[in-house]
Amino acid sequence: MKIILFTVDQSFSVSVAALTGELIRAVNGILTLAYLTATNESRDPGEFILDQTSKLLGDIKVERRRQEGDSLDEIMALIKAENYDLAVFEERRRRGIFPTEQDSLVQKVIQHSPIPILLLRQKSNKFEKVLICSGGTNISEPAIELGANIASKLNAETALLHVEDKVPTIYRIAGVRNDKLSNIMSEDTPLAKHLHRCGEIFKEHDLKIETLIKHGVVDETIIDTAHKDNFDLVVLGASWSRKKLAGFLMGDITSELIKRMNSAILIVKTGI
Repeated sequence: MKIILFTVDQSFSVSVAALTGELIRAVNGILTLAYLTATNESRDPGEFILDQTSKLLGDIKVERRRQEGDSLDEIMALIKAENYDLAVFEERRRRGIFPTEQDSLVQKVIQHSPIPILLLRQKSNKFEKVLICSGGTNISEPAIELGANIASKLNAETALLHVEDKVPTIYRIAGVRNDKLSNIMSEDTPLAKHLHRCGEIFKEHDLKIETLIKHGVVDETIIDTAHKDNFDLVVLGASWSRKKLAGFLMGDITSELIKRMNSAILIVKTGI
């Protein structure tokens, strides 16, 4: 797996560099460090930052890129030219109502990137528990597949979460609790078929998982589950299509999760 870790006019934090190194070792990947800057001043610290981060990664061999110019254009050019499998960004939250320039850039990259994006926070320091979010149809299968692959290589405790925004009438009448719909797997429905397919994917990766079926507002339920059960990484399928798809997350929900989640987030494009 070829992975590129980006920063724009700032240093890589120690925790993010270390966690990226852990991922590289787990997947036996190849790492590129990319420092982007809008300045061409001689005092620019880019080379120093790349050198120090390379040393921090120890025995991991890294390629280094320092580039000038418009950040979004440079990022997309690198991603497309080098055939990377995953791009990693650090999200540094700052106080304030409005998003920072860096926040806006990451949102644009997520929308335009043809490859998955991993967002890490400075508080991210481990990959022990992974929550993979399912959209209930095969459109979310790329996210399930990548999440299972990474979780298995990390040897992480893993759960699959599917959120329905409404409780079916039959379950309301029967009085079955929203998060205890275990009999759903025995039904002949698209959701049941999808969950069985998810089970096959997890089995292919020799990964034992817990399946969670919950009802509620999608973003609120994902955030509540991730925070309550202390998941370190949340895997999301996302689509920015203007057409309403039968898939999982549209752009507005994904954006809300990015703003409010405390854990690392892996965003996998699942539709056009």
